[in-house]
Amino acid sequence: HALIWKVKKKNKKTLRGFIKRIETKLLGRLLLNVFELNDSSIFDYVEQLNKLKPKYIRGYKSGVHELARLMDKHNLSLKGFDLTLAIVTAETLEEFEREYIEKILKCKVANEYGSDEAGLFSLECPEGSMHLNEESVHIYTDDQNYSYVTELHNNAMPLLNYRNEDRVTFRKDLCSCGRSLKVINSIQGRITDFIACPGGERIHSYIIIAGLTEINSLINNSISKFRVTQKGTDIFIEIIPGIGYCEDVKTEVKNRITSKLIGNMNIKVLIVDTIPREKSGKLRSFRRIA
Repeated sequence: HALIWKVKKKNKKTLRGFIKRIETKLLGRLLLNVFELNDSSIFDYVEQLNKLKPKYIRGYKSGVHELARLMDKHNLSLKGFDLTLAIVTAETLEEFEREYIEKILKCKVANEYGSDEAGLFSLECPEGSMHLNEESVHIYTDDQNYSYVTELHNNAMPLLNYRNEDRVTFRKDLCSCGRSLKVINSIQGRITDFIACPGGERIHSYIIIAGLTEINSLINNSISKFRVTQKGTDIFIEIIPGIGYCEDVKTEVKNRITSKLIGNMNIKVLIVDTIPREKSGKLRSFRRIA
């Protein structure tokens, strides 16, 4: 398979580096560095994919989406094989992003949910349900739906009843796919994913993200990427224009987002060429700066 991830530079002279190279080769894994995915490298990346012919691609949602966008932009395609699946993780997957990835890569998209601290929690089945990996992790929630995680297979440093600050709800019925594993109904992000309003109210950042998604559907393909940053009472919305972008987008974004906030907050829409990734390789849709 191919993995679009943060690729650490390995010291070829160390035993660890040697073991990692052997492991990668035996697994048949192609590592594609998400930090180096750009207009220049996309030709080499697609060439490597066509040479390896992986069964599936897995990576940061933003990395897989960027691969599809650059392939579309440069009229590139995967040749001589068909992907069975594109697995996205680490970032929130919007429906328009799912549809776009499926259109360009010509395969289904499956969503993952987990955390750096405790690994993989759930994976989307063919019926679209997020099944909890009950064989490897136990999760329960309190009366406010905060989740508490216990890992079942971590010999080095097990986590017991670890509150990871996500809010999770579960479905009561079973999935039609036939699996008996519990199904996650909804996931709300951590406390840092909430917008702090001047009066002390908190609004989940998804309200803004959903608003931008609605605009992208209303004005077709007008937004390629975006990031929302709160600093005090200022909300900065960085937008990389899509092929359908027009000046009406800035006005629509400002008006729609202003209507969703509480109190006097300043909305600033910035049209940019690039949005830098975090050190981890992720591209967060929302961040709050103290």
